[in-house]
Amino acid sequence: MKNWRHLLLSVTLATGSAWGTLTPSELFQKAGRAYDAGQFAEAATNYLALVAQGQRTPEVYFNLGNAEFRAGRGGAAVLAYRRAWHLAPRDADIIANLQFAQEQTGATPPTPASWEHFFQSLNAAEWRLAALVDFWILAGAACLALLWSARRALFRVVVIFLLVVLLLALGGVGYWFDLQIRQPEAVVIQPASALSAPLVNTIKLFALPAGSIVHIESRDGAWWHIQQGARAGWLPQSNCVAVCSAPN
Repeated sequence: MKNWRHLLLSVTLATGSAWGTLTPSELFQKAGRAYDAGQFAEAATNYLALVAQGQRTPEVYFNLGNAEFRAGRGGAAVLAYRRAWHLAPRDADIIANLQFAQEQTGATPPTPASWEHFFQSLNAAEWRLAALVDFWILAGAACLALLWSARRALFRVVVIFLLVVLLLALGGVGYWFDLQIRQPEAVVIQPASALSAPLVNTIKLFALPAGSIVHIESRDGAWWHIQQGARAGWLPQSNCVAVCSAPN
């Protein structure tokens, strides 16, 4: 697995007292040196400090996943890789490492429907940008169709095409909204069992290995009602970590 060495673009000063005046770039390099020295837990701690500073990039999450995996924390590795995937869903290295980590923990990888692959071709921010750009092009084409009567038939075809593109872009926005906000994904950090009710002493429905990706359907106090494929049950919130707490 690769351990990326991209320089961070941001050079804002670190604010945590534990890290003194290290800049994000220096902290990124420190994490890389710890990883190269085989100090994987320390490397993961440094990458987590970068995340806490707001450096939520695919590179940081990918390297965090590598460090967590090498430190023997498969569930935390899957969480980091999945967060990287949300930001860069086309990245082959992220996809490969995510699948490998889940195979090692025994977790079942998600099986998206064929139509989902289309919406996963861009991330949430890219779909929002595509919708915005298409909207303004559509508005311009509609104005030209009204003003240029000689070419009205041609512009009508263009407007229809742009409307279809806009609907697809809005579909992509809606897909990621569901995945991140309405029914957000969560990763099981430690092996757990889904229960039939939000109670400790109740029926165990099915096992969830560390690294399992589930969808949060609802919340009841310290319990989450989760779904994985056709299966559903209750998990203590302490067993899972949400992939996204805010849209990208």
